[in-house]
Amino acid sequence: MRAIRTLLAGLMLAALSGMGALLLPPLAVAGLVLVAAVLTLHLTGRPPAPAPPEAPPDAPEESARILPLVRQPPPAVGLSAPHLAALMEILERLALNAVEDTNRSSTDFITRLMDIETRVSSANHQHSAALAELTQIDAMAEGHADDRTVIDEAINTAIGFNQSIQVEYAASTNALQEVETSISELHKELGTISRIAKEIDLLSINAAIAAARAGEAGAGFSVIAQAIRGLALETHNMTLRMEPLLQSARGTVQSHAARKQDSRDRHKGEIGQRLADQVTLLESMRVKLRQLATDYAALIENNRADVEHSQQAGQDVEQAIRAAMATAQYGDIIRQQIETIIGCLKTLRAVSERGAPLAETEPELERLLGGLSGGYVMDSQRRAHAGGGPGTPEEPQVELF
Repeated sequence: MRAIRTLLAGLMLAALSGMGALLLPPLAVAGLVLVAAVLTLHLTGRPPAPAPPEAPPDAPEESARILPLVRQPPPAVGLSAPHLAALMEILERLALNAVEDTNRSSTDFITRLMDIETRVSSANHQHSAALAELTQIDAMAEGHADDRTVIDEAINTAIGFNQSIQVEYAASTNALQEVETSISELHKELGTISRIAKEIDLLSINAAIAAARAGEAGAGFSVIAQAIRGLALETHNMTLRMEPLLQSARGTVQSHAARKQDSRDRHKGEIGQRLADQVTLLESMRVKLRQLATDYAALIENNRADVEHSQQAGQDVEQAIRAAMATAQYGDIIRQQIETIIGCLKTLRAVSERGAPLAETEPELERLLGGLSGGYVMDSQRRAHAGGGPGTPEEPQVELF
């Protein structure tokens, strides 16, 4: 009989703990408690002990004491085996409904969690793709920095070219001035040659006069004097012919120099201003490009930090979902408890349907209690799901109480 009482008390506590954890309808819990109480009354013949009478308000307080249990005779009218079997069948169906509802809710919960995990994984893949794109953008930014270096070199080349143009312009002006100076010097030399030719002509005239005075002896000298006079005359004529050419060349050089000077005077300021404007513009572009590259790098770094933060958040969500899925596995523990209750109820219903005496059913009930004691390890399963590991061998396996 002690085994029967232990079994019934275990069923009551399992109903109150396992069913209550599943938030079953009150009818199911009440049904389990009712059947356990009926079994206690029907099989043991012990009704619950009556509550002690309440003392009147003016009565003195008595010391608390435990009232002994008095064995009551079995009731005159008890529940028959068919009635008890029907109650157990109803309770079994309620428990089966609870198991089905628990399985359905757990399956839906895990399905939703898996869907969320799939979505988060997809978002993480998208974040990884975004990081890859940012890496490409970073490479493009490095290429942009190289382009900026090329632009800087082009700007420096343009500045040097402008300076070289100014140097060549000044050298051309100096060359024209030197040509004009050379023509002036050549004109002076022609004047000297013309003067020498005139003096030679005078000397040849004097030599001819001296030869005429000498008579026959100066005839040869007279021929030489005539030849020298002819050369002097030819030289004088050549200087006269070269004079207009030199004057024309001098005028052309002076005119070209004047035009060049005038053009230089007119365009020097404009060209210089334009070149200065171009240099200023290029310098401004270089500064803006440098600032743009800096801002672009900062933007890329901020985007990378945001994406990494989002990816870390997604990983945290995945871990939370896995933890929630592990928590949802507690429903399996509750389901195992209810299935244990269902198995016990089936056995008790079979016993009640046979209507055998208690002496014959005692061994079967002992085996049922032993199987329940060996299979019901709710707290150890809970610690295993929570990550605490299995219980030690010294701990009891029966954890109903």
